Amino acid sequence: MIGMLWLVLSSLPQVAEAAETRRIALLIGNADYYFAPIKNPINDANDLGHKLAAIGFETTVIENPGYQQFRSAIRSFYHEVSQDPDTLSVFYYAGHAIQMNNVNDLIAVDSKIADQQSLIDGSISINDLLRDMAQTSKSGSK
Repeated sequence: MIGMLWLVLSSLPQVAEAAETRRIALLIGNADYYFAPIKNPINDANDLGHKLAAIGFETTVIENPGYQQFRSAIRSFYHEVSQDPDTLSVFYYAGHAIQMNNVNDLIAVDSKIADQQSLIDGSISINDLLRDMAQTSKSGSK
């Protein structure tokens, strides 16, 4: 994780020098899980948000969203990205995730995970998220 974060941060000066284009970022920090709280996701999301804002990104940092707020934030982010196909967008997530049946899921803080179906119902599929982001950026609309 630190290596990936370093790679992102080390490339930020090149992004700042890029031609003027809209830059938006959605950063999610999930820490307050009832089943296993985590110490650093909020700080990580805020720290990266400040770095991105410093180089011209419009940043939205959301701390500990429940499932509905998480979904809503992603839908709003898709909408913003789709307004201009040249928009440079960053999605960042820090929190619990799980892989099951070759599907990776981001877990919302209010997820009540009792079985496979409740996991599906209370999480955001990374596979779907990446697919939708790629389609949004290619099509210019969603």
